[in-house]
Amino acid sequence: MQYLKINRELRGIYKQAFNDGSLLDYVLVDEDPTPEGIIQDYQEGRPIRIYTGFSAGSIWGTESNNYLFRALHDSFHLKNGYPFTLEGEIRVANSLRAYADLHGFKLFGWLQYLDTVLPAIYYEINGEFPSQEYIKNQIKEYMKEE
Repeated sequence: MQYLKINRELRGIYKQAFNDGSLLDYVLVDEDPTPEGIIQDYQEGRPIRIYTGFSAGSIWGTESNNYLFRALHDSFHLKNGYPFTLEGEIRVANSLRAYADLHGFKLFGWLQYLDTVLPAIYYEINGEFPSQEYIKNQIKEYMKEE
């Protein structure tokens, strides 16, 4: 994998979203706030809570990078009114991919798409989320360099 490029693009898109107001204020929390809790945070004008759990071993390289991705992802859910459902996850993934492409972060666009849609489909089928390692391996297989 191209981890330096992934890291550079993640940080670039995060900075872009921060500068243009696409990123909501957030706080990191150790307890999962649930989609309902995040929606309530947003509706009440509070920083949204970003769960720090299950971040080790993500495709984003470090746990802190995974938090950045989650904050960006949830900001797109809330600012666009996309539900926290399979359909909503696909809409967020498509919207964020288009945003990334617009700003020159094509690798990030496709990685976040896979990192969003694969777990959402897995959850829909199995009723639980897959491990970060499972998702990372699926993405590596998909993006194998020839």
